[in-house]
Amino acid sequence: MTKISVFSQHFHADAKLIAYIENKLQRLNRFTQDPFRVEVYLKIQDTGAKIKDKIAEIRMILPGNTIINKETDKSFEAAINIAADSLKRQLSKIKEKKQSFSREKPA
Repeated sequence: MTKISVFSQHFHADAKLIAYIENKLQRLNRFTQDPFRVEVYLKIQDTGAKIKDKIAEIRMILPGNTIINKETDKSFEAAINIAADSLKRQLSKIKEKKQSFSREKPA
């Protein structure tokens, strides 16, 4: 069971953005069999430029592990895409470590 919580700071995230985030992160179920919880923090960074940078910080809480990824881009969707790809790679590494550890145990 996956629980995804989205928090926005200093603005209100619309339902379309929240649905996009939930859909994108639900796909991470394919990379782990453990139940996990995801917390997404959305922030707008004012650098003085015309287009403000969007920050997406994702905390994925697994049994025994917490993965944190923070990405900045011109849109929240792009930042979420980059962060989700990074999470996939990290989950694959964790899965490989678990499998190699279970193979090393004597019978």
